[in-house]
Amino acid sequence: MTGELKNIIGANTGDKSNMLGKFLYFSLSNILVDKDELVELCDSLSMPYAGAKRLSVSDAFRSATGDIRDRHIVNKYGEQKIFVVYCRDNESREGIVSRELVKETLNERTNQYEKLANISFDRRDMLFSYDSVCYDEDVDAYDYCHKAEKLFELYQQCANRKQIETICVNFLRSIEATKVSGNGHLYFVPRHTMEKVDAFETFIEELNALNRNNDNVLTVNSFYIIDDAK
Repeated sequence: MTGELKNIIGANTGDKSNMLGKFLYFSLSNILVDKDELVELCDSLSMPYAGAKRLSVSDAFRSATGDIRDRHIVNKYGEQKIFVVYCRDNESREGIVSRELVKETLNERTNQYEKLANISFDRRDMLFSYDSVCYDEDVDAYDYCHKAEKLFELYQQCANRKQIETICVNFLRSIEATKVSGNGHLYFVPRHTMEKVDAFETFIEELNALNRNNDNVLTVNSFYIIDDAK
C-alpha cells in the first residue's frame, strides 16, 4: 500500500481507475462450524480448504469448558451484586482431566469464590461427566454443565476459530492482501485482486448462518480506497 494515509480516502463507489484497492475488516469470534459444511462452503466459493486437523478429545474438553464464562449483575435487598461464572483447572487424577465450575463474586476488598460443580473427562473411558453440583439461588449450575457438554461435542466435530482463521488468512494471502494493523483483521487488498473480496464477504456471511456457537456473531466490512490526489 503506497502513499501516506492522510492522502487516502475511502468510498462506497467510484471510478475503478482512481481506486488503489479495498480496505477489508472482519472478525470471527468463537465460531464453531461443522467440518463437512465448511468444506462444502469453501468448494462453492472456490476457496482453498486448509484441511484443518481435528482437535484431540482432551483439547476439545479444555476448549469447551474454557468457553464457559458469563458476567451477571443482580440486585438483592437494595444492594447490587456482580459475579462471574467460569471454569478453572481442578486437581486431576491419572487419565482424568478435571475442571471446576466457579462463581466469583466481585468485592472491593476480596473476591468471594464458590465452587458450583466438578466437570471432568475420563480419557480411558472417553466419558464426559459432572458431579458435586451445588444449588445456588443466582446460578443454575446444571445449565452450565449441560452447556459445557454440548460444546464438548461440537468441538469434536466442528472447525473452530483458529482453524477457520487459517482458511481466511491463506485466501487473503492468495489475493495479495496486506495486513495494515498488528491487532485485529484489517487488510488492504490491491486493485487487481479486489473483486475477490466479494467472495470473501460471502464466505463470512455464510459462516454466520452455519455457526453452531449462537452466542457469537461474525462481522465483515469493506470499502474502496481512493487516492485523494485523483
